[in-house]
Amino acid sequence: MEKYIKILKRLIVVCIISILIFFYCFCRDRTFLNVNKNNREMIIECLEGETKNEKKLKRIRKVAFDMYWLSPEIYVYYIFGKTDRLPADEGGTGSLANYIRENGYKEADIAIWGIRISSIIIILCTICLIIMCIIKHKNMRKSKEKN
Repeated sequence: MEKYIKILKRLIVVCIISILIFFYCFCRDRTFLNVNKNNREMIIECLEGETKNEKKLKRIRKVAFDMYWLSPEIYVYYIFGKTDRLPADEGGTGSLANYIRENGYKEADIAIWGIRISSIIIILCTICLIIMCIIKHKNMRKSKEKN
C-alpha cells in the first residue's frame, strides 16, 4: 500500500507542474495554424520577402500569431525545429496574421482542457489517498485491538 501512496503523491506533483505549464500557455495566448497542402501556397506568398532564407519556406510546418507586448508577431516553425520571429506589419505578414486568427486554433483553448484534465486527476488521486489512509488507519486499529 505504501508503494501506491508514493505513486499517487508523485502523480499529484506531476499534475500540479503540468497545471503551471498549462497556465503559462493560457496566459501567452498564441494562435497556431498547421501548414498543409490547402494553405501552404498562401502562407509562402505572404512570407516571401519577409524571411532571410527563401529556401526554408518550403519546410514550414506551423505558423503562429502572438501579441507580444502590444507588438504583433508571426512565428514560423520549420521542420527541423528552427523558428523565425517576424513582426506582423501591414504587408504580407499583416494579412497572414489575419488569416491565422481566422483559421487557427488558440493555445489557450488547449491549455484550458489540460488544466481541467490535470485537476480531475488531482481530485481522483486525493480521493484515493484519503481512502487508502482510512483503510490503513482501520487496519492499524484492528491490529492494536488484537494485541
